[in-house]
Amino acid sequence: MLKRFIAAREDLPGKDWFARFTAGRVEAESWYRGQGLAFPPTVDDCRAALHKHMPELMPHYDRVCALVGDDDFAHRMLSHYRPPPSTFGCTQAVWLGEEGPALVRNYDFPLDIVSDRFEMTAWSGRR
Repeated sequence: MLKRFIAAREDLPGKDWFARFTAGRVEAESWYRGQGLAFPPTVDDCRAALHKHMPELMPHYDRVCALVGDDDFAHRMLSHYRPPPSTFGCTQAVWLGEEGPALVRNYDFPLDIVSDRFEMTAWSGRR
């Protein structure tokens, strides 16, 4: 199977991010619900965990939650808190060479569920 990847730039999540979220919503919800597991944590649990463990991500989380509107389950998914076990994953390495560091990932996921986008962002003020 071949897959074409594209590179794009969106400094902060906006209409392009929302369009991608909407297009992938069904697949994302299927992933987050998992296979036969208990119902995911509440949105309050998700928010509290994110605030406790990665408070620097709260402004970004609040921004994308505002983009999806009053959608409790989307807010849960966007937290990525307590996702189901996955049979797929990705191999990761940190490259510390010139102009590094950089995260290098090998996607071990089936190509039909891997995003086709590599994105340059500046969510935290750094490209």
